Amino acid sequence: MNSLLFSHKNTKLGLIPSFSLPTASCNKKYVKMQGCHKYCYAKKIERLYPCALKKYQDNYKQSLKAGFVDKISHELKFLGDVIRIHVSGEFYSQEYFNKWVTIIKRFPHKTFYAYTKNLDIDHSQKPKNLILILSDDSFIWRDIHKDYDKVTTLQPVKKAIKCPSSCSDCLKCINPDKGIIHFKKH
Repeated sequence: MNSLLFSHKNTKLGLIPSFSLPTASCNKKYVKMQGCHKYCYAKKIERLYPCALKKYQDNYKQSLKAGFVDKISHELKFLGDVIRIHVSGEFYSQEYFNKWVTIIKRFPHKTFYAYTKNLDIDHSQKPKNLILILSDDSFIWRDIHKDYDKVTTLQPVKKAIKCPSSCSDCLKCINPDKGIIHFKKH
């Protein structure tokens, strides 16, 4: 298969390229804990756009292959300076996360950002150009917020930045200041 792994153009992301996996890659333990299965926008995308689900599934299959790091690295040579990892899906294993660490280290001039609910991943070797954002939808993991670059929540929180719903117009999620970002349910 020679298809591209990255998606280009998305209503919310604008021109920011993204790489996604199926929602089936999400850690069920944390999905249940946060209750996001009730309002998951990515599940809605998968249901409404079968071609998106197929792409996410194909990406997952590619992520399991030995050549994944080189294939992604090749595509990144032709992409912009800001890259979104996982509009849909999750770092499903430590090995998979480590593949991304290898990829990101190859491109120190680019900024990568990803949201995660998987607390089982050791991200202590995370490169500086990866902004890792904890998706704490229910705002129940406050004791670990400091371990992430940013935190997002669906709960109204004082001093939280409100997401304007357009990443390409805002990019507050990837600025270097720590903070909390409040999302509306999609």
